[in-house]
Amino acid sequence: MDIGLIKTAYRELLGHSDFVREAEPELIMDNIPAVEAYTEGGRDSGTLSGTYLYHLSKSCSLLSPNDRVLDLGCGSGILLSMIAQLNPQCQFLGVDLSLPMLEKAKKISNDKGLFNISFREEDICQLSTIKDNSIDVLCSSMALHHLPDLHHLNETFKQISRVLKPGGFLYINDFGKLKKEKSIDYFVSRSGLEQNSILAKDYYYSLKAAFSIEEFKKVVSDNLSSDFKVFSTPISPVSVVITNGKKKKNNSLDNSISKMYQRLPKDRKSDFNQLKLFLRISGLNF
Repeated sequence: MDIGLIKTAYRELLGHSDFVREAEPELIMDNIPAVEAYTEGGRDSGTLSGTYLYHLSKSCSLLSPNDRVLDLGCGSGILLSMIAQLNPQCQFLGVDLSLPMLEKAKKISNDKGLFNISFREEDICQLSTIKDNSIDVLCSSMALHHLPDLHHLNETFKQISRVLKPGGFLYINDFGKLKKEKSIDYFVSRSGLEQNSILAKDYYYSLKAAFSIEEFKKVVSDNLSSDFKVFSTPISPVSVVITNGKKKKNNSLDNSISKMYQRLPKDRKSDFNQLKLFLRISGLNF
């Protein structure tokens, strides 16, 4: 039994918030060591691989052949390249403001020999090069907490509403704001990042910069239809998912993801299973 988790749940359930959201020190991740650390964390057995695979499985289940897919804040493109490799009949575009991240993303996709993916420097609050109603599926992973404030979050959702086709699908995951700094310390300590001080530090600042569930619900309701829902891990909303998803059956894809799961290290399988369990409790079960 994880006593630390029980204490954290107790603090989050009964306590009041004791800190104000702080924007990240680096809003654009262009520090080369940080780019490299983040990239390595997302690789097949990296510290982020279990979480990545969960979100990959959900994102893939929304895709149909010939879909045009946009990834907001794609970073090093590892997750997007994995999705693109599994869905060769779709076209993928990743946008980010970090040029070092985009260069890394292009290299990773080239190394995989992918021809259905491209990357572009773009502000997700503006999406000035993306046409209205042109995107079939829009996804984003751990990017929104990099925004400086609630105004920019709302502007991003305005753009999401503009570029997404009627009937299009959305899958966004990010961190949610916790009530207590002790809760942040707990999640950082159990993250398995002891050997990667750069990622551990980034995780801490990310949790400090996370928007609250109430803020996410407000920008979603202000800009999108009631079909779009906000889900979070119960009691301690450390993980948030925003989607209107309905799973599309694809046995071949399911088998590929199952094989990827089997190759995960034990600890990363645990990450996948816990995220799946806690988000299912919240109602995310497509």
